[in-house]
Amino acid sequence: MRTAAQCPERERSPETKTTRHDPAIRTLSLRFEQPFAWSAFSSALDLLTQMRGPDLLRVKGIVNVEGHPVVVQGVQHIFSPPVELDRWPSQDRDTRLVFITRNIAPETIRNLLSAVTSL
Repeated sequence: MRTAAQCPERERSPETKTTRHDPAIRTLSLRFEQPFAWSAFSSALDLLTQMRGPDLLRVKGIVNVEGHPVVVQGVQHIFSPPVELDRWPSQDRDTRLVFITRNIAPETIRNLLSAVTSL
């Protein structure tokens, strides 16, 4: 493993805000006011995982499932079991999800989950 001193291309002054991430990597934050039915939400997430699992680098968030807060998190095809919280961590009851993906258009995820909320 090389240190930063051995990798001059990685050295940056504090003023430099340049990042050298792969342009195919994207972060998407979504918020939904409407609660989800667990069966609809989990089916949508299963479909996304089956179709694009290797490109789901990270998924995490808190989902409003019929008024109850449920924490979801996963990496690619591997998801931890959902955890239902005893109470909401704040007054905010919106579903909040963060996706870190590779080569997935943000609209793909947004449209899938928006369609689920309309069911």
